[in-house]
Amino acid sequence: MELDNDKRDFFTTLGLFWLGFLFLGIILALTGFFYKNLFVLYFILGGGYLLYVAPVSKIFSGFKKDSQILFILAVSLFAIILLSLNASPTVFSGRDQGSFSEAAIRLSQNRQLEFSTPASSEFFNIYGPGKALNFPGFSYTANGNLTTQFPVGYTSWLAAWFSFFGLAGFAIANGITFFIFLVSSYLLTENYLGKSAALAAYFLIATSFVFSWFLKFTLSENLALALVWFGIFQFYLFLKNKRLLHLGASLGAFGILLFIRIEAWFFLLMIFSYLVFNAKKQKESLRSYFKPQIILPLAIIGIFYLLTLKVNSPYYIALAKGFVKSFSGDNASLSEAVRDPLYALKIFSLYGIAGYLLLSFLAIARLIKQKKHLLLLPFLIVLPSFFYLLHPGISSDHPWFLRRFIFSIIPAIIFYAVYFLYERIRTPLLRWTLLLVLLFGNLFVLLPLGTFYPQKNLLNGVKVLSSEFKDTDLVLVDREATGDGWAMMAGPMNTLYGKQAVYFFNPENLQRIDLEKFTGVYFIIPDKNLEFYEKSGLPGQLIPVKDYSMESSDLNSTSFELPAPQNIQTRGKIYLYQP
Repeated sequence: MELDNDKRDFFTTLGLFWLGFLFLGIILALTGFFYKNLFVLYFILGGGYLLYVAPVSKIFSGFKKDSQILFILAVSLFAIILLSLNASPTVFSGRDQGSFSEAAIRLSQNRQLEFSTPASSEFFNIYGPGKALNFPGFSYTANGNLTTQFPVGYTSWLAAWFSFFGLAGFAIANGITFFIFLVSSYLLTENYLGKSAALAAYFLIATSFVFSWFLKFTLSENLALALVWFGIFQFYLFLKNKRLLHLGASLGAFGILLFIRIEAWFFLLMIFSYLVFNAKKQKESLRSYFKPQIILPLAIIGIFYLLTLKVNSPYYIALAKGFVKSFSGDNASLSEAVRDPLYALKIFSLYGIAGYLLLSFLAIARLIKQKKHLLLLPFLIVLPSFFYLLHPGISSDHPWFLRRFIFSIIPAIIFYAVYFLYERIRTPLLRWTLLLVLLFGNLFVLLPLGTFYPQKNLLNGVKVLSSEFKDTDLVLVDREATGDGWAMMAGPMNTLYGKQAVYFFNPENLQRIDLEKFTGVYFIIPDKNLEFYEKSGLPGQLIPVKDYSMESSDLNSTSFELPAPQNIQTRGKIYLYQP
């Protein structure tokens, strides 16, 4: 949809605006100069440029010509706001979402990725450089500072929005990325298949439980979802009209994805391979694609990516170790390689995704046979990620397991399932019957689980408990203190409420900590885990101070049943340690 006389596509320009905002955050994080005022300046300059490119009057004029896109924008905004209103911030230690949130909060507070606390310094003296076992998701640098084990891209994106809106900024950050994904996937389908098919694909995506579920979490897949499908859409536009603006937007999106997901390398390889193939097919020179306005931004991205290899080295070290581990020992056995795809298919069936997989397989097989390369474009770009169907490399509990497939595979199979229904099914009644089957499959999962929020009310309980301690106390927190070892309270106690709280698992470390540096040393232990400390010879040194209770919620998943919401109530005590 053209919105101005200079042939600048408003949605492409809007996407480039957010890419610039994201890349600015990455640069500031890597250079240790992460200041909110610089983002404010970017909004002023970038917002002014947007209005110059596409004044409000022209935007509305464009919308009047296409009321369906206006409908899509309105529904997307409403759905995102509805899903975000009651979401609980995922700031608890134990799983990736908590580590991302903690790192983002620290970056916003300290203006740089590295930081230290009196408590973290004591445990560095015990363990030295490397993985910080008492601070999940972080590593110790050689000088004793903590730094994130995760890619800097998503961390900086969250930190920017936290700087403006506090914890609510996390929901806004994910909301923006999901909005970009929804619009990009809709426009991509519309350009390929027409408005009717695009609307069908849109509602199949919007009613899919997996998207609404992971939108609640601070996970890098949320940002990758936007970058991948915005990038694919822009690459498609480039192939159709040969405008370098779209090629730059696509390569920029996938280039910045390098700072967020390792899969970006493989996606870029597929894009460059397609460019080579297309150039030969069209008898064009690759030089016509890579002009200075393309090469310069890519060179800048490349320079900062080299910097992140040093600044964000714990992530790449952990990634390499994880890769080697996943293909060694029992993990490399034939039985494991066979069991993983069977398990994935069963989980796909459970969550109403298997139908898309079947229809998309039929569509892709026929397109390959017909050599319709342009229609295969989305599949070809994300093809490397289909390896996860064979070897997911993730824990089997669900819906967590679906995290591997959320940002590339699931959107792709929905796209090709809709393609099959609209291009291969000629009978309208049969087409609508199959669409309704897919839709009801979505709703069967979404309706009972879509409004459920994990760890609801837990943060408020942690806030109340934190008020029991001074900022100069050392607070040693048991893994099960909240009742959920994947939602530990040490993270928010430390980052949000300024306490010297530490996830604690080895009582022998008490002999190696300089306790004189703290006004008091306390334990938070749930009643069910007290026996562990009794066996460690501490009962005579632990003086009960106060009872506490925690209330939380989560989904309880069994092997092959939809997870059921459950309330988690935990009781325990605060103990004063007296050696």
